[in-house]
Amino acid sequence: SVSAVASAPAIANAFAVGVSGVAAGTAGAVLTGSIDNSGNITAVASAAGGTYTVVVGTETQVGALSNATATGIYLESAGNTMTVTNSGAINVDAITANGDLVTDPLSPGGVATANGILVTNNGTINGGANLFTLNNSGDIIVRVSGDGGATWARGMAIDVEAAPNAAVINLLGGGNI
Repeated sequence: SVSAVASAPAIANAFAVGVSGVAAGTAGAVLTGSIDNSGNITAVASAAGGTYTVVVGTETQVGALSNATATGIYLESAGNTMTVTNSGAINVDAITANGDLVTDPLSPGGVATANGILVTNNGTINGGANLFTLNNSGDIIVRVSGDGGATWARGMAIDVEAAPNAAVINLLGGGNI
């Protein structure tokens, strides 16, 4: 379990990652091997920052200064041939304070981002014949709150959109996403 809590009268940023694999560099930066979770991976990021107001015309707008990002499994590389198997539970929460007060469309805060499994590139995509594989028969529960945990919305359970190469996601049943 990983927990990051940030509290400040102005800007508060919290970042939590349960399991991380990063291969930096160019074409040779390939993640290989496996992750097998049959237990619990928990990542919680909670940020409680202040707010600000700005007057636009005759309207007073409110912005939040809290940001929280939590990820269960984070994999970043130029290529990824890993196999991730989850038969346990991945629980991820990202919580910010004052996000529910935001009326300023340019507000830099109040953002809660949660990812169960995030596979991304490091900016030097290798691609090629590499293949990332996810086998899931467990739970991936991912949620976000912008009002300090009073209400919740879904986060992103599995994100391979920016993966450096092809990905196969096998949902084997028996779990909750």
